[in-house]
Amino acid sequence: MIWIKVAGPPKSSQGRSKKGYTDRIQVEARKQCRAPFSGDVTVLLFYVLNKNQGQEPDLDNLTKVVLDALKGIAYSDDHQISHFRVQRFYCGGPVECSAVALPPTGDLAKSVSGREECTLIGVISSTLP
Repeated sequence: MIWIKVAGPPKSSQGRSKKGYTDRIQVEARKQCRAPFSGDVTVLLFYVLNKNQGQEPDLDNLTKVVLDALKGIAYSDDHQISHFRVQRFYCGGPVECSAVALPPTGDLAKSVSGREECTLIGVISSTLP
């Protein structure tokens, strides 16, 4: 299992500024991944955003950028993703989550309460021994 934290506001696949965001995801992923997982994986995505009325990006557009950026680093191909969970939190808001795993050392709660926009990404091997 690996956890990746990408500082800064998450970017949508519909936006023009996604290249820098993709690069940051890949840099952080390479720090955690020596080689792509083999077999099925579960991906957990937690987005921490400032609440801007009418400007919240769609979760599916946020997710596409992350999954594409991890391809070849955390897993060889996105067909390996057997499960994924996506959740959006707003800076300063409540943290209510029932995911199978949470980021280490309370990173999610710290980011939300500290009003720090970021993306927290977990990749778990789903392959059973």
